[in-house]
Amino acid sequence: MLRDALKHPEFNRADLKAMLTSEAEIREDRTHTSDDVKAEYGLDDTARDGDE
Repeated sequence: MLRDALKHPEFNRADLKAMLTSEAEIREDRTHTSDDVKAEYGLDDTARDGDE
């Protein structure tokens, strides 16, 4: 971890916390597919202005 901190000084405590939280969510199977997120927020795969 120390080597990574020296190699990537922009990586901070908040980044580490987010990474560890994500790891815990993956282990506990608390993840969502992109299709789940799209359905929840009413998104689809069609291109919107500026996405092309």
